[in-house]
Amino acid sequence: MAKLKKKGSLGKTEEGELVLVNDEGQAFSAGEVVIFVWDMCDGEISEEDLLKNLCAELEIDVEALRPVLERLLKNLEKANLLEIID
Repeated sequence: MAKLKKKGSLGKTEEGELVLVNDEGQAFSAGEVVIFVWDMCDGEISEEDLLKNLCAELEIDVEALRPVLERLLKNLEKANLLEIID
């Protein structure tokens, strides 16, 4: 099962807004939940385990959260903030 590993770093704008910064220096505005998900991607967690953990933490149904999480992970990968390790 593929593992999820965060890339880049967490930063702040001059205004104090939290952003995720990829290795190319591009900054992306990110809310608390996005940062929470990104931070959980430690290189050991699978998408399915991440989904289960989030559902328990946020008290949301698995099938309701699955498409949202899949879209978020794709966006993080496109932004070069997430690596999927096979």
